[in-house]
Amino acid sequence: VLFALALSMISFYSCEKKSDSIIDPTLIAPAISNPSKSKDTVYTPSDAPVVNFITSVRVQQGGDDAIETVVCSLLDPGGNLIQNFNMSDNGSPPDTTGGNGVYTVAVNYTTTSCLTVGNYSVQYLATSASGLTSNLIVSTVPVYYSNNVAPVVSFANVPDTITRPTTGAFLFPITIKGSDANGQCDIKSVFLKTIRPDGVPGNSGNPIFMFDDGDLVLHGDSVAGDGRYSLIAGIGSENLLGTYQFNYQATDNRGLSSAILNKPLYVKAP
Repeated sequence: VLFALALSMISFYSCEKKSDSIIDPTLIAPAISNPSKSKDTVYTPSDAPVVNFITSVRVQQGGDDAIETVVCSLLDPGGNLIQNFNMSDNGSPPDTTGGNGVYTVAVNYTTTSCLTVGNYSVQYLATSASGLTSNLIVSTVPVYYSNNVAPVVSFANVPDTITRPTTGAFLFPITIKGSDANGQCDIKSVFLKTIRPDGVPGNSGNPIFMFDDGDLVLHGDSVAGDGRYSLIAGIGSENLLGTYQFNYQATDNRGLSSAILNKPLYVKAP
């Protein structure tokens, strides 16, 4: 009798219907769209640089998966991450309306060092409570100096006269000072162009770039980052005799060029 009762109980519980009230949540990654910025271009003084603007993005929740974070990332022109900013939809300034799916933040980045100007990147990404991430949106904001000035080249250290070798080449270092009132980091390039004694541009008229990298062997530069740009030049046995024009110049990140500094070099016969 006990055995029969046990079987009936097993049969009873095995036929019990599962509750319809348990529903698996639908997990779908969030989606973001329509990024906007309060400034198309940021202008800042070089003596107190700041990158600041208000930005918003629309975020759509995926299924039952709540939005956990919405982050705006600011990257410099070289693609290096500067700072992450948490965006909100709570109605507190700079967000205007809470709960409408538009997340907002005030981007404010200041530095006491030289600020590299150019195209900064703004990246937006939303993450759900379950860890799912949205599509990534990337926009660009140009940052320029409001008081931008051209760089200056000066103090060219190069021989006035060189004796042409009978064989091989005679190598010699060239050094020039490159400076920028907006900061040393605003110098994009320092270079020279040469004109041969017969009036033909050297190096097919292309600039020969100089370096401030501390590479004494390859470039003849002894100290990196000191504002002195160097190059190892050479006069070979096949070079023309006469006066070569060496024209030095620098450009900044906005595209402004310095005045040309000319220093002739006379190549004489041995």
